[in-house]
Amino acid sequence: MTSKQELRKSILQQRAKIARPLLPDSGNALVSVAQPIINSITHPTTIALYISMGTEISTLELIHTLLLQRHTLLIPKLGTGKEIFWSELNSVEQLNNLQSINEHRPLEVHSNNLLPEELNNASHIFIPALAIDQQGNRLGRGAAWYDQALLHRNTHAQLYAICWDWELLPSVPTQKHDVPVQGAITNKQIVHFA
Repeated sequence: MTSKQELRKSILQQRAKIARPLLPDSGNALVSVAQPIINSITHPTTIALYISMGTEISTLELIHTLLLQRHTLLIPKLGTGKEIFWSELNSVEQLNNLQSINEHRPLEVHSNNLLPEELNNASHIFIPALAIDQQGNRLGRGAAWYDQALLHRNTHAQLYAICWDWELLPSVPTQKHDVPVQGAITNKQIVHFA
């Protein structure tokens, strides 16, 4: 196994020990920690944000908060393989009606697929991570979906990865295609990278 694979396996084993009842509370903690970022977005805008699944910090509360502030949310829509699509999420009602295709996929907005270039409209982008190091290098699940998707971002967009606080590491193995983030948001803190 490569060092990325070994680290991924170790983190996923640690995540498997997280008590399921703690996951909804993690979403409230995320909103509380992210409040300075939320407050800095003073006008309705487009924000790209994923819907959490499994043992990820819950993003449902953050999504709910941003929808109440009248932001348009771009939600990833998985195709087959590495296809990159987005869907718009515009209301709390729409959020409450989301459904998953199966337990191994996140909830999705069932609307037309928006092209990868739609990400260019986002002023803020929040992506998942299994680990983040002190240089902003992010370890994902290994499919490089976000690295491909981020090629279409606006260079002025603020890019944050979300992970558990214990997943902030001194270093993370990287590859040429990896896209570093400007900051990390955990269940306990915001960390900005130079």
